[in-house]
Amino acid sequence: MNLDSAPSAVCPLTIREALQRITEIEIRIKKLSEETGTGRHRSLFSGTGSEFQEIREYHFGDDVRAIDWNCTARFCETYLRVFTEEHDTALYLVVDRSASGTFGREKSKDEVIFEIAVSLVFSAQAMGDSTGICLFTDDIEQFIPPGKGRRHTALLLNTLMTHRPKSNKTDIGKTIFRLFSKVPKRALIVLLSDFDSGDFGDEILLLSRRHEVRAIRVKDRSECEIPDAGYLLVCDPETGEELMVNASDPAFRRDFREVAAAQDAAVAGMFTGAGIRPLEVFTDEDYGASLKTYFRLGGRVAE
Repeated sequence: MNLDSAPSAVCPLTIREALQRITEIEIRIKKLSEETGTGRHRSLFSGTGSEFQEIREYHFGDDVRAIDWNCTARFCETYLRVFTEEHDTALYLVVDRSASGTFGREKSKDEVIFEIAVSLVFSAQAMGDSTGICLFTDDIEQFIPPGKGRRHTALLLNTLMTHRPKSNKTDIGKTIFRLFSKVPKRALIVLLSDFDSGDFGDEILLLSRRHEVRAIRVKDRSECEIPDAGYLLVCDPETGEELMVNASDPAFRRDFREVAAAQDAAVAGMFTGAGIRPLEVFTDEDYGASLKTYFRLGGRVAE
């Protein structure tokens, strides 16, 4: 293996750099595990699923969302369904490998997505959680079912490093649709992407009804505010289309901000419709604390 070759067609890291990054992340995750204590009850991911236990009478203060309306209507008294926390919920990392990840001023989105995926793999291993991965572009390109142990972890990390995408494009809706047949049991699904894709509102809604879903959106600040840098040749990495623009033109900068805001609003609307609150991570920030908080709060972002 050539250690200086790129681990994927879109990731700027060489194999040597990727291995170094993985080692640094492993040390950080081990330190975190020592600080918080190990054991599956302390996992970032356990307890996200639930298993039916019994039906009992409703008592004042119970969650009305758990009311079983069929039993309530049949017996003319209020009953609710009781669930127990399920700690063996499998974790699936659904990782975007499309060419839009190459964008970024100091660090590419693809690098950050890679780092977060590696962090979650190590965290799951440390806590004994079963983990699988799905790498996608405009279709699922590689799928590894969940497993545990060091050999399985090594397989996941090697796949993240060495996979070479067959397509530059992104289709999140198609990817989610194909996931349904691959993930039959309720699971925790973590989507890692910039979500620069077409409409996927219907698919993400169906996914959230069947599974616990977390979404980590990786962005670069240049996507929100283009720098005042005169004439620039910009290129769409997924289509190869090039365009010369005047980044110092106030009208162009205003239009750019409006288009970016509209795209953000569209993506936010799809997640809101599915009851999902994504975590936004920028390429120039330290995401460690926010990532930990996001999972500790059950996918909610701290105000």
